[in-house]
Amino acid sequence: MTDSLPQATHYCSAGGYASGPADGGQLTSAVRSRPPAAAGRDPPAAAPGACRCGVVDCDRTQLESFYRRYLQRCNEHRFAERGEFVAEDVEVNGTVQGLRRYADGLSAVVEAYPDYHWDLRHLLVDGCWLSAHLVDTGATPDGRSVRTQEFAIYRVDGGRIAEVWGDLDRRRLGDVDDGAPAPL
Repeated sequence: MTDSLPQATHYCSAGGYASGPADGGQLTSAVRSRPPAAAGRDPPAAAPGACRCGVVDCDRTQLESFYRRYLQRCNEHRFAERGEFVAEDVEVNGTVQGLRRYADGLSAVVEAYPDYHWDLRHLLVDGCWLSAHLVDTGATPDGRSVRTQEFAIYRVDGGRIAEVWGDLDRRRLGDVDDGAPAPL
């Protein structure tokens, strides 16, 4: 029964927010032009010890803006500046990877595909967690194109990405196979 499922709110790149079952089921209400908190339905106050993301107390709008700035920096291929967005001890798919290795993994992708671009299609914000659906495109220097979709989940802590779970497997892209875990 849909009424008994927890609800989640997500931002749709087409514009607005929509609510639906948090289990990924079909959305049950119409898209709104602003998040529920702005509509007067604030979430319950966080319990002591609850998630503190460091971006205006996990404010949905601020986290969305944070992620869009992060993604812009990725699309500019400015990986040496990742420290503004990513924690020194970032975990990727359950393994501590660290900021340098994280940035190196992203750099390896754009070395193989110099015009690699992440296009955000959907963004879900839930507390300190961000979930992104992206369509990634690029081409090798000899003109071979790649297009793939990617799903990534981020946990923000202290104003930086502390944890990433994602399905971008660089080996799936073709010629980027250095044996290192994929960064996203």
